[in-house]
Amino acid sequence: MYFSILNRLIFTFLLAFVFSSCGMTQILGLSREEAVQRLEKGDIGFILEAEIPDRIPRALSHLRPLARISPNAAFFAGLLTEAEEVDNAAADIPGRSSLLFALALENSPPVVRRESAKKLMLPVLENDQVFAREVLKLAGNRTADQALTSLGNACLFRLGRHAEIIRSLRNTAEKNTWDNAFYILSLWKNTDSRNTRAMENIHKEALDFFLTEAVDSAWHWALNEFTAAGADFFSPAELAALSVRAETARTAFGRGVFFMGLSLASDGTSLFLQYPQLLTDAGRSIQFTNGFINEGIELLTLWEEDITAGRLETDPAMRYLLPYFLGRIYRQAGQTGNSTRAFERALRYAPEPLQADACIWYILMNAFMESPEFAVLQLKEYIPRMNSIPYFRDILDRASQYLVSRRNWGAVEEIFDLLRPGENGSSGEASGISAAAQYPWILGRAVEEGYYSARENNYKNYYQAIYDEENASLYYRILSAWKLGLDIMPGEHAPAASNQADQRNISPEAEFLLGFFNFNAGSLAMPYIREYQNSLEAYELRLIASALADAGITNESLNLVSSYYGREVSRMTREDFELFYPRPFEDLITKYTQITNVAPGLFYAIIRTESYFMPEAVSRAGAVGLSQLIPATALDMAARIARRTGPDYRSEQGIDLKDPEINVHIGSFYINYLLETLDSPMLAILAYNGGMGRVRRWRASEPRLPEDLFLETIEFEETREYGRRILLAAAVYGYLYYGMNTSEVVADIYR
Repeated sequence: MYFSILNRLIFTFLLAFVFSSCGMTQILGLSREEAVQRLEKGDIGFILEAEIPDRIPRALSHLRPLARISPNAAFFAGLLTEAEEVDNAAADIPGRSSLLFALALENSPPVVRRESAKKLMLPVLENDQVFAREVLKLAGNRTADQALTSLGNACLFRLGRHAEIIRSLRNTAEKNTWDNAFYILSLWKNTDSRNTRAMENIHKEALDFFLTEAVDSAWHWALNEFTAAGADFFSPAELAALSVRAETARTAFGRGVFFMGLSLASDGTSLFLQYPQLLTDAGRSIQFTNGFINEGIELLTLWEEDITAGRLETDPAMRYLLPYFLGRIYRQAGQTGNSTRAFERALRYAPEPLQADACIWYILMNAFMESPEFAVLQLKEYIPRMNSIPYFRDILDRASQYLVSRRNWGAVEEIFDLLRPGENGSSGEASGISAAAQYPWILGRAVEEGYYSARENNYKNYYQAIYDEENASLYYRILSAWKLGLDIMPGEHAPAASNQADQRNISPEAEFLLGFFNFNAGSLAMPYIREYQNSLEAYELRLIASALADAGITNESLNLVSSYYGREVSRMTREDFELFYPRPFEDLITKYTQITNVAPGLFYAIIRTESYFMPEAVSRAGAVGLSQLIPATALDMAARIARRTGPDYRSEQGIDLKDPEINVHIGSFYINYLLETLDSPMLAILAYNGGMGRVRRWRASEPRLPEDLFLETIEFEETREYGRRILLAAAVYGYLYYGMNTSEVVADIYR
């Protein structure tokens, strides 16, 4: 869309213009035309193959013409080279990618300099001092950006200029992880070890750093610096506590528990009770190490009792963290009663609304494990104490499933009344209509079908309320429009936006992210997109999602649209919906849905929901490919296709379900088989996920409910939600691409 052939021609022209204006005829052994073409394709073989001088200043000079192609060329060439280069055999010699990132510090936009600085942190610290000196020169003015400041400090540290680091950071209140590490290590290296008091202060600062900061590359590097010196800086208990953090960060929970035991055996108890992050890591390790759960419960219980009795001085956060992790560990052990009591204690000390909601969520989930009837009673009690109603969507869905299956329409109405904003003391920021639209939908249907006489007996008022709530579930809004004889037109009523104006106002960060696609580096863009996406405007994310889609990275495009879709559904444009419900593999899907007589919008909805259009996808259950076929089911369907004189996809090696054409043919044949066998589109959809036998049993137990209410009774949350997602997607596809309104699609599926 945004990266058309015209845009690429303009980009190529600009590159060629820069070459010609610089008077260059050769770039690393290529003519300027060849270099432009290869760089535009993301082909950096000529960089990997070029002869580069060994001396760093000459090597940088040799690569410098590449940086003049465009302001960002050196950075993106560095990324592409980093993905391909082989580690240099010579010690202390930076790789070509590091040299290119260093060049990207020259005359590049601020965001490129910032990201280049991040890439250079470890290379500067791990290579010789010559490289550090050159990078320090190239970084220039480092005060404008925190990443450049940190890179400068890395260079100074590598050059042994510790006093300069101390002077520059001593009065800096907010230091990032790298600068904290440089400051503490510089103090350590710049202080006489005989100055006992100063060393004790440095030791305390270092301990605070390692037991509080996130475990990342800076954390690991700093720990290596301390331990490599061979000094007895940390005690055995402290070293073991640091290992708890490191092992938990890489989800090696068993080893985390092992090192926790070593720390405690060396009198490290006070560490776990003074540092909340350390206790959090220890709690996670205990929870996921079954062999230590009983000992963990005993230990945390003892600590909680001692704190409650005032026998231990601790960080105030422990009053919440200890019972909170006890609740999680008890739950893992299947002791739901003890778990609930622990979460109730934690709730009293929850420091923030989010932590309070987490405790309530666990209490309600435990209640469901005891009995759904008890859980509904608990839900009514806790709704007024909830801070964020959307946080409890799954709880509310479980409750509605139970109540509809029991025909307890009165309780549905009670809960809906509690969810309405401002009523009965509820503090939730979202109404029951926007956060749990199934409640007014169920009430309206119960009244319409004559199952219940609600206080509001005009069932259409329930549907109208859902239809009017723009941020309510689109599934229930589409159903409500169907019942009202209206229609939902996804994206058509969003405020108009000028794409041209959007592009003129694009932020430097968005421009940087779009640059990945000019250099055919889209496959490397996602970590950077995730870093910046929360600070970008929706129109900028739309441009980036479009670029991902154009690059064939459909699943990540969908993930990105989903991130801004959730911000404000009512402002989604038609273009957003087309990005969120795209049509890759259009020729294949059109061909085989015509052959198998399946509505293409329905089959697109299935593939989108099943695999996000990833041909290589394999689920935990062993389902494979675009339409996520179980191999045994695919074999059965392939045999049926062959018997009907179609191609025979079977072989001694099995069926290649990662082949899009094979998968689409068998998948569309299978959904048609379910449609013909079950004579109900919704039952066929549910059977695609939950299995035909199971769906038949469910329907036999609820023969009289209309299918839309039957869906609400399905005991498997995954299958229940699957039915909603497929109908919603089919309705949107039908509207966007196949000349149908959403109510027509609903009528076809809920016959």
